[in-house]
Amino acid sequence: MCLRQESAVSTSKNVNKALEDLIVELVDVDIPETLIDEQTKTKFANMMSDFKEKGMDDAQVKSMITKENFEKYKKTSYDNTVRSLRISFVIGEIAKKEAIKIDPSELEGEMANIRQQYAGEEIDEEQARSRVEAELERKKVLEFLKSNNSIKLVPKKVVEEPKA
Repeated sequence: MCLRQESAVSTSKNVNKALEDLIVELVDVDIPETLIDEQTKTKFANMMSDFKEKGMDDAQVKSMITKENFEKYKKTSYDNTVRSLRISFVIGEIAKKEAIKIDPSELEGEMANIRQQYAGEEIDEEQARSRVEAELERKKVLEFLKSNNSIKLVPKKVVEEPKA
């Protein structure tokens, strides 16, 4: 990847993050605690699974799965979890309102990539499909928002180091 491509990817990511930040700022959605708990449990389980996949032995992973560790994780991840759920809710509503649909062939292509990436491993096909659908919907909605709104790119502010 050349510098120009990296810059375009970085700019696109920054625009997407700015759109998501604006969604969170403009839309006040009450997220039920039960949904926050469920999302936190899923993220905690995924984190434990990642530890195992990265070579941590079963005993170490199991020793980390405690109520205290979960509560610590919940406390530190709470704001991000609520933010993520708000964004997901608004993205879903925009997709419905604007009739933004996922191309089935694109979904199947992504699922084929996941199957290939995890060949020989057991994957939860339904959960993976749900995640891929959500990510594709997110991308399509953000592209819709970018193409139907004026976005002004502003240079990053450079923080100067104080002179000694």
